[in-house]
Amino acid sequence: MSSAILFLEAIPFSGRALYRRVFPALIAACVGYAVFQAAGVEMAQTAYPAAGRADALTLVATILIAAVAAAFGLAFVQLFNRIDAGLRRFDGNPVMKAAWGGLAIGVVALVAGEHTIFSGEHAIGPVALDAATLGVSGLLVILAGKVVTTIVSLATGFRGGRIFPVMFLGGTLGAIATVLVPEIPLVI
Repeated sequence: MSSAILFLEAIPFSGRALYRRVFPALIAACVGYAVFQAAGVEMAQTAYPAAGRADALTLVATILIAAVAAAFGLAFVQLFNRIDAGLRRFDGNPVMKAAWGGLAIGVVALVAGEHTIFSGEHAIGPVALDAATLGVSGLLVILAGKVVTTIVSLATGFRGGRIFPVMFLGGTLGAIATVLVPEIPLVI
């Protein structure tokens, strides 16, 4: 699965071309995962606590978290469009554009912490498992920092993708929900 997502991260495309490549890659990843599971190969890297039984709270929490994440995603896209448009004046000087981007990412990393740099696939487990220790305010700082570093990276031409950072953002939103309502299982 991660190799399919990594492939999607490495090649920039959008619109219909994205969906023509996403679905076959994800289907291939799912089939590969099923084969590994059938062969008894353990693939999980982070041991999350068990979700327990599904009940009405779990269903409602899942729907609410998904709705908040969708609204957050729409706000993220709007913010990206505005920042990207504002940075277009540096298109004639890509070195200056990259320098401003690197400076912004560095400042955010100093303020919000190391979880905000790189793609996020290695940081999502520790952030989710330490959510209670970090607290809502700590998670919000990490979330805001990751939003800024992701948008700045994409808008200033840094190589990287969108999938892992967005997965990190979604996981952090979910972690915030579990801190706010401890009855919600972390895996939700």
